[in-house]
Amino acid sequence: MEITRDELMGLLVEKHRLLASLFEKELDAMKNFLQKNESEVEELRKKRDTLNTLSRELREKREHLHSEMRGLRRQFFSLFESEERLEKEMGKTADIQKEIERYEWKLQTEAVTLEKEREYLAHIKDLMDEIERLNAEYRKKPEIEKEAKRVAEELGKKTVEADSIHTRLLEVRKEADETHEMYVKLANAVGRAKRRAEWLSHMVERHQEAADYWESRLRMEKEKNGGAEEKKGEEKSADGGGGSG
Repeated sequence: MEITRDELMGLLVEKHRLLASLFEKELDAMKNFLQKNESEVEELRKKRDTLNTLSRELREKREHLHSEMRGLRRQFFSLFESEERLEKEMGKTADIQKEIERYEWKLQTEAVTLEKEREYLAHIKDLMDEIERLNAEYRKKPEIEKEAKRVAEELGKKTVEADSIHTRLLEVRKEADETHEMYVKLANAVGRAKRRAEWLSHMVERHQEAADYWESRLRMEKEKNGGAEEKKGEEKSADGGGGSG
């Protein structure tokens, strides 16, 4: 069965209305997604930035503590430089001091991980304990013994504080990395949703315009056909009237 021109235009109207409706439903879903998640992206960004700021502050505090600890270690060594000790023991202490300086240099110049940093600090503490043991029997002056004890206690407090900051820094960095990962994932999803929403909006508009166009054409065609039929009827009436006369 051959399809008429009016039927074809009617089908085109239906097609474009249907597509516009389908795209509009998906567009509404995209808008709902964006409404729920755009503010969440901003909150994640703020949280990540806050954690990064805290991480920088903790690193700065840790570096300040390391600097104070280096000063205390130098102060500790200087207490025994004037003391008379066996050459062998003095050589051992000097070797250990060089080893401590080597770890300190690594901490200052290498981009070490937080785990590696904790390992270096533990080595330094062990080496300091060894020097304390070696020097214990040569502390002949009570004033030196008293000052050495004070410096060692202060160094111990700084070491505990540095370890606490190190632990907190690990926690903050872990949370910051996880937050950043969530932020990137959600921000990418929001970006894709925005692009999809823009495309869907364009498609809805395009199909609505196409449906309106073909609906207008169909209406015009019907009006044209209706006028032609009316004219034909009038002509038929006129012919019939002439025959009876």
